Amino acid sequence: MAASPPPAPVRSLVPPSQLTEAEIIDGCLAGSRLMQKHLYDRFAARMMAVCLRYAQTTFEAEDVLQEGFVTVFTNLSKFRRECPLEFWIRRIMINAALRQHRRNSGLVAMSEGEYPEDLAGRSLRFPTTHLKSF
Repeated sequence: MAASPPPAPVRSLVPPSQLTEAEIIDGCLAGSRLMQKHLYDRFAARMMAVCLRYAQTTFEAEDVLQEGFVTVFTNLSKFRRECPLEFWIRRIMINAALRQHRRNSGLVAMSEGEYPEDLAGRSLRFPTTHLKSF
């Protein structure tokens, strides 16, 4: 009976820093949670810096980062590999930040001292002294 060939090396045992971008992408596309973690770990800090530039608070930036990575993993199969993965992810993060900004644009920021106790006693009526009668 002939000996079977040695098994192929398992790339998941290679340190994440030594994995190529293509290997990480291919692993993510194959459904590897480990490769998704490697992709996240590789880009999360740099993308958080991008999110912080567009967000008004750290909490909002974290939301944008999470939304952005959900989009990355959902649409990774559409990545054409014509540019570095980081550029593609950065564009997704910027778009996520802009969507977040549009969603929140109607909200008014208030200091903690004004909400809700100080506003409870205020009248919500508009002053009528400057209105003309028709």
